[in-house]
Amino acid sequence: MYAFQSISALGDPEAGMKQPTIGFSLQPYIAYDQFGPAPLFTMPAATYQPELDGANNQPVPADVATAFANASGSSGSGSNAPPSGSGNFTLPDGAIVTVVTASAEWYIGLPNQPLYDLRRETDTINVFAYPTPAFSPRNYYLDSRSYASDEKYYLRQVALDDNSNTFDYTPGQSWGAFSNTTLDAIVVHPNGYVIGVNYEYHKMLILQLPSNAVDDADAPVALPLSGKGLREDLLKGPIALTITPDGRILVLEQDNARVQAFDTIANPVQCFAGPLAFTLDAGFKTDLNSGNLSNAFQQAYQQNVQPSLLLASACLRPLPMT
Repeated sequence: MYAFQSISALGDPEAGMKQPTIGFSLQPYIAYDQFGPAPLFTMPAATYQPELDGANNQPVPADVATAFANASGSSGSGSNAPPSGSGNFTLPDGAIVTVVTASAEWYIGLPNQPLYDLRRETDTINVFAYPTPAFSPRNYYLDSRSYASDEKYYLRQVALDDNSNTFDYTPGQSWGAFSNTTLDAIVVHPNGYVIGVNYEYHKMLILQLPSNAVDDADAPVALPLSGKGLREDLLKGPIALTITPDGRILVLEQDNARVQAFDTIANPVQCFAGPLAFTLDAGFKTDLNSGNLSNAFQQAYQQNVQPSLLLASACLRPLPMT
């Protein structure tokens, strides 16, 4: 029998815990959107965090307002965001700072009318349009209970903000289906896809998510792509996959002993070009010897490593139970 559970890796693990209440005879899968909502732009925490903490219910500090006016980024998900790359998030006259959680989260906007939600993550402050959910809604499990009868796994949502410590196993509504093949791994792509691989038949299957859950009978079915081979864009024994921060799909092929990169329509893409080594200032040896990685060290490291190589993925595997 198989089951799965969800455990938060943050400071309070039990706050996000979901326990299994049923078992599956065929292995299910669970996959979360590891990146969460995309920020409009980011700011260095070391520069702006002390000012934000000290400006509760006061006008936005001048250099923070300047950082907003000069920022360029994505269009985000809120109505207050300017067009992508416009470089102008100018704050309105009378904007103030509201400290939600000191050193962690702040609102900026007019009194009682937040426009932006600022959240610190390690050494960066992510700026979101207000309101933006704390969790991505694109978190799913693959329900294997229907596979024996109609050879389909149905993709069902895991709600992380429903204050429940159990999963919703109710059938009938889903976000898509994987048909006529078992899977060895699945992953959620932040552009609105769920992608799986099959080792036995050397396939990658790509499901484009609908805008809302639909009846199981109307669920879109994942497209089987690729095939067996050694050539670029073919697979042999795909066993695992993940998503890079810039959206490339990395597939580990056990039989070809390689990692290959794809886009969301299964075209191969370049991913591993660039230098394999770089140097840092010798002054950082103190950090390394002490085991204390300062913000300056992290920033220097990130400036030298391509974003596609900064993989910060969590692997959630179903737990076999006897």
